[in-house]
Amino acid sequence: MSVDKHVKHVKHLLPLETRITSYNTLISPLYGYADIIWEDKDNIAIMDDLQILQNRAAKVIPNLPSYAPSADDLKTLDWPALLQRRLVHRYIPTFKYIHGLVDYNFNILRSSDFHGYNTRRKNDFRLPLVKRNYGKQRLSYKCVKEWNLLDMSFKEIDSFLVFNQSVKNYVFS
Repeated sequence: MSVDKHVKHVKHLLPLETRITSYNTLISPLYGYADIIWEDKDNIAIMDDLQILQNRAAKVIPNLPSYAPSADDLKTLDWPALLQRRLVHRYIPTFKYIHGLVDYNFNILRSSDFHGYNTRRKNDFRLPLVKRNYGKQRLSYKCVKEWNLLDMSFKEIDSFLVFNQSVKNYVFS
C-alpha cells in the first residue's frame, strides 16, 4: 500500500499542519536518503517514480482533488522538487570535502595543480578519471561536475551554514 493511501485513511483525523509536519518528519527524509543511494546509479525511472509519489502526497495532504493541476501543489506546500533537493545534496558533500569537514577522499584535484596558467577555470576541479560510462554515474563524479557549474560567488563562501542556506535559496527559488 502506498503512502498516499495511508494518509487518505487518517487525514480526516488530523489537522493540515499535523499532516504537513508528519510528512516533513517521516517521509521527506526518506527521499533525501533515496536520492543519494539510488541516484548514483542513474536510476531515472526510480527518481521519476519518487517524484510522482511526492506529487501525490502534495495533493492528498492538503485534500486537493486528484484531477487538480499539479504544477503549483509543491509550491503551495513550500516543498522543493526532488530534482532540486538532489542538486543541493550534491553541493553539500563537495563543500564539506573542500573545507576538510569530512574524512573522505574524493580523489580530485584542481586544474591549477596541473598547470600554472591563469585561466578562467583554474580553480575548478578536474573530473575524476573514469574508464567506463558507468563511472560518470558515481556520486563523486556528479558532485564535482555540479560544483564546477556552480557560480563562483558560492564557491568563495567559507562558512558551511552560510553556504547551505545560500545554495538552498538559489536552487529552491
